[in-house]
Amino acid sequence: MKKFLFLLILIFPVTVFSKDIFHKRLESLYSTDKKKCLEVSKRYIKWFPEKASSYYFASVIYQEKSTKSRTLQGSYRNLRHAIGYAMKFEEKDTDLMRNELEWDEFKTDVSTQAMELVEKLNAIGEFKYGESLLTRLETFDKTFVILKDDLADNSDIEIFDNDNAIATRAENAVMPETTFIPVEGQFYGLPSGAENIASADLGAELKVISLINKERRKQGMQPLEWDEALTRACRYHAYDLATQNYFNHDTYDRKNGKLVKVGGTFDRIKVFYNESLVNAENIAAGNATGEATYEQWFESKGHYDAMFDPDSKRVGIGVFFDENSPFGYYWAFCTAL
Repeated sequence: MKKFLFLLILIFPVTVFSKDIFHKRLESLYSTDKKKCLEVSKRYIKWFPEKASSYYFASVIYQEKSTKSRTLQGSYRNLRHAIGYAMKFEEKDTDLMRNELEWDEFKTDVSTQAMELVEKLNAIGEFKYGESLLTRLETFDKTFVILKDDLADNSDIEIFDNDNAIATRAENAVMPETTFIPVEGQFYGLPSGAENIASADLGAELKVISLINKERRKQGMQPLEWDEALTRACRYHAYDLATQNYFNHDTYDRKNGKLVKVGGTFDRIKVFYNESLVNAENIAAGNATGEATYEQWFESKGHYDAMFDPDSKRVGIGVFFDENSPFGYYWAFCTAL
């Protein structure tokens, strides 16, 4: 019995985070005076640079300051600080604090917020700041690998002076140039793979991926990594579903009021992406938000299995809105090994 107790004492500190005096002090300040909490966190960082708690609270507070900032400049400055302290926290966290602090959820929120801010900065021509933030994000969160050109090409974003939230004007979305010129707003035949449809709501797309990755981490799976080519395949299909008025994984053209099949699901996807095996596709219609789309797929076994295949590594997602279509919003999602 004594031997068994001795083993427990050895294992317990390694597997469970125990709050030290620094964390307890900062936690108390955070609940009563966040300004003071940030000041003390910075003081602790200077005096005790190996203590992870200080970096954690500094990151959380700067993320909140970024969210509440009334200017893009303020949001950018505070979010850079938040990501910087978050990276230091992960470097210094030797006590497995992140397991007790819902760190993965916080990290996903920061990454999603950063992606939205990068798009807003690019939309007003502040490409230098957008690129700087994106570079830091790519170092911080490897699951958010989105090419800079993809963000620069999105032209359907409207900036509100007093609102830091992304606002998408899907009804006025402009489709970028493509290899095929659509006939009366529609594509015919299989795509060439060069088509680049603008997202109706990048923030909503990222929300779906963040929810999927949160659940995958919870289940011990590798998070999915965003792939631009798969995303262009998904946005193309969402566009085609809306403008050609059908709902199917395969690709169809509507000619003289009738649907004519022009290619299979993977025939279409592989013209955009051929680096590895594409193993699943989900589609949905009618949902205006990423949360609603995720919940719809989560409650369907086939769609659930597509999102939570442990072998999947890469992901694409696209949403398109057409006010003249039967369902308005159309979604497509696919994964690859």
